Amino acid sequence: LQRSRVQRQASPPPVPRREDPASRPFFTGRWPGGRNDYGGEAGIRFVAAVSSEVTALGRLAEPPLMEGSVVTLWQTDTQEPLATAEVGPKSRVEGNYAWEPLTDELVLHAGKEYRLTQRCRANMPDRWCDARATAEEVAVGSWASLASFVGGVARNSAGFPNREDGDLRRAGMVNFKAMLRPSPGPAMQLVSREQLAHSLARATAADEQRRGGGPQEVEGRLAALACLLELFVDELANLDLPASAMALLAPEEELRELAMEAQMSSQGCSIFDSTGLARQLARQARRCGHRDAGLLLVDACSGEVLGLCPRPRAVGSGACLAPGLASVSFDERGTGRPLAAWELAERLQHGLALARGVGGQVDAFLPDEVNRQCIGLRVKEAEGGHSEHETGLRTPGPRGARDRASAAGLEIHEAPFSARTHSICI
Repeated sequence: LQRSRVQRQASPPPVPRREDPASRPFFTGRWPGGRNDYGGEAGIRFVAAVSSEVTALGRLAEPPLMEGSVVTLWQTDTQEPLATAEVGPKSRVEGNYAWEPLTDELVLHAGKEYRLTQRCRANMPDRWCDARATAEEVAVGSWASLASFVGGVARNSAGFPNREDGDLRRAGMVNFKAMLRPSPGPAMQLVSREQLAHSLARATAADEQRRGGGPQEVEGRLAALACLLELFVDELANLDLPASAMALLAPEEELRELAMEAQMSSQGCSIFDSTGLARQLARQARRCGHRDAGLLLVDACSGEVLGLCPRPRAVGSGACLAPGLASVSFDERGTGRPLAAWELAERLQHGLALARGVGGQVDAFLPDEVNRQCIGLRVKEAEGGHSEHETGLRTPGPRGARDRASAAGLEIHEAPFSARTHSICI
C-alpha cells in the first residue's frame, strides 16, 4: 500500500485536455441570455459549408456558468447524437463561451445539416438566448464560411430536437469549435490485423528489392516494421493513450530534411524498444494537453529513431505540402492546419506512414497506394465495436533481425525476398 501511494505521488499531475489550437469557434459574437423557464432540448440547426473536424462543444458563459448542462451535437438525417459534453462551471472559458473538448474525431460533411442543443430545465440558474438575431449580426458574429446558421430547434423532452421554431433563433446559445480538414484524402480499405501486416510486409520487402537490398536488408526492414506495428497497435493501447500519434518509417536520407526542418537530433534510441518509445509518446501527449503525441521519424533500415517532433502543420493558405517542405511548421502552438499522415506519405519515395487516432484506430499509408490509387489501410473493428488489439504482438528481446521478424509473425523467404504473415501479428 505504501509503495502504491508513493507511485501515485510520483506520477505527473494530469494536464487538462485541450482542443487543437488550429480550431476556431463557430459563433464569435455574444447574444445575452434571457430565458430559463423551459424544460427539454433547445438549440440551433446549421448546414456545413465545408468538411471540418469538430474539436469542442460549448455554451454561453457570460455571466459565468453556475450549473453544468449537457450539450449534444445531432446528425439531422439519422436523428442520432454524434457527440455530447457536459459544459459547466469547471469548463474552460475562452471568449464568451465555456468549452469541453471532444476525445474522438468527429467530422462534419459539406452540405449536411446538423443540430446542436442544450439540455434545459425550468428555473435553471443559467439563462440562455432565445431571441432572433439579424442577418447582419450573424454575418459578423459567426464563421460563415464554415457553416450556415439556419435557426432554432427544440423538443419538450430529452431526445432529437425535431421541432424547428424560428429562423436565426438562439444564435450563440450553444457553440462548437472546428478546424478545416485537408482536401479529400485516400479512401480507406478496411482490413484485418493479419491483412494489414501481410500487406505492409509484402510492400516493404518489394520496396527494399527495388532499392537493391538483399536478404539481410529485407530482414532489417521487416524487423523495424514489426516493432513499429507493435508500438502503434499494442503498446499505445496498453497505455490507453487518449491522443493521436503518427510515424514515418523510411530510409534516413528521405527523413533527414524533415528532421532538419523540425530541428530534431537523434533520440539515441531505436524502434526495437517499443515500450520505452510508448512512454515517450505518452509524455509528449501529456505535455500538449493529451491532444497529440506528435510525429515519430524512424530509419526503416536501422530502426534508429531520428526524432520525435510536434505534428507538422501547413502554414499559409495552401492545403498541401509545398515542394521542399517549405510550407510546414512544427510549432505545437501554431494555428496552421495539422497535416494528415497520408499527406506526409505521398511525399515519400520509400517507406510508409502510420497514424493512430484518439480512439485507437490505426491507419497505414504506402506512398505508391496513396499516389497511384489514393487508398489507405485501416484496421477494422472487431465484433462489439472495439479495435482488434486484444492479441498483442510481443517481441521479447530477440537478438537478430530475423528473430524479431519471426516474433512478429513475419516469415522471410530468401528467394524471392518476400514476406508474409502466417498468424495474427499485431
